[in-house]
Amino acid sequence: MTASIGLGSIAVAVGADIVLEGEPGFGAAQWMLLALGIVAGAVTFLPVRFAKRFLLLLGSLALTVGVAEGAMRLLFTEWLSSLFDFHPRYIYTLKPHARTRYMQSPVNGGRSVLTEINGDGYRGPELREGSPCRVAVYGDSYVLAVFTDLEETFAAGLERRLGERIAGIEVVNAGVIGYGPDQTSLKMEDELPRLKPDLVVLALCPNDFGDLLRNKLFRLDDAGALQRNEPHISGTLKREFRGASSDPFLAKAISKFRRRFDAHPAPSVEKDLERSRAEYRSYVVDGNNDVADAFQDHDDSDLRVEPEADGSRYKKRMMAHVLRRIRDTASRQGIPVVVLLIPAALDACETFDGRQVDPATYPAYRRSAITDAMAEAAAAAGLPSLDLFPVFREGDANRLYLHETDDHWNARGQDLAAERMADYLLSKGLLTARSGK
Repeated sequence: MTASIGLGSIAVAVGADIVLEGEPGFGAAQWMLLALGIVAGAVTFLPVRFAKRFLLLLGSLALTVGVAEGAMRLLFTEWLSSLFDFHPRYIYTLKPHARTRYMQSPVNGGRSVLTEINGDGYRGPELREGSPCRVAVYGDSYVLAVFTDLEETFAAGLERRLGERIAGIEVVNAGVIGYGPDQTSLKMEDELPRLKPDLVVLALCPNDFGDLLRNKLFRLDDAGALQRNEPHISGTLKREFRGASSDPFLAKAISKFRRRFDAHPAPSVEKDLERSRAEYRSYVVDGNNDVADAFQDHDDSDLRVEPEADGSRYKKRMMAHVLRRIRDTASRQGIPVVVLLIPAALDACETFDGRQVDPATYPAYRRSAITDAMAEAAAAAGLPSLDLFPVFREGDANRLYLHETDDHWNARGQDLAAERMADYLLSKGLLTARSGK
């Protein structure tokens, strides 16, 4: 029995890459299995009593780990569950009926926030049958907003505001953490015929240009036209999504606990700029087609401080093409699209958490540079847009964002955005024209 445990551990350690579709090389779990196999093999050369003690110890450890795993699944399911599943077309997607909890930092309220995904893969209650008017809000973590209670999200606020004028209106929160407009474009192609909204609100945020290069779902050909690209999704990333629900909760808890002590340096323009340059060079210049991470987003600081650089211009052209694709997808269904432009905290706030862009170091910097680039791309695609930059600059913008390690908009910022978007849609007649209300 000891020999079997040793051989089995070594076999799993060596063959894990093939069985689990992982990347070549040994991870921590594989090294542990290999060590267990070597120890078990060494025990077989000792007197039988040592093998018995080894098996007793191993059994005790297995029982202890099993009890701990059961307790974690019973008591902390919502804290350790994942919202995501791998998707071959747009890398990953939200998993229907998933639930997870997020703990705000003390400075942001310190509350526990529950996020529930309905059976159709959207945050919130199940879709209503026969809604007289439906709006779908697409975007990334700003829209999904796991850091905000459901009733305080932008989508919920927009439903309340529009509901004062349009009876029975339904606003669907179609946001997905980490999504770029490229993933949203493909998702809309699949969903709009079934969702049948009367209008789509597409939220763009300060890292969406870079998502186009990180996700590698599209590229511009030599003539400057948009073409579909098939990136190589790393086995590790596939495994990360496919095993998100089945992986041991005990391991997740240990990893989560360890991350609490990791250093979280404040983001900086210098680091963002360096990463933006590297992403352009890797994908566009060198042709690297690998996608190894789905969530390492950062502000598009190249657009912020060097808008005429090759990478900045490429991303702006690509964004305009992707927005045209979104426009055409919705147009085939007879659905208008309105773009919501969300500014970065660093730009909207005079000083954000003690940080600001030094104009002496970056003389080309303009506070509105990123949202201006969004507006230009929307205009090039023939899409109307609501720019929140001047709206957020009207008062104390610091009150509209989360702080410390998170710079998303907070509940107050989402409510202000919902108010202005509702006024915009109603004043332009974009909903009344289709709903007949």
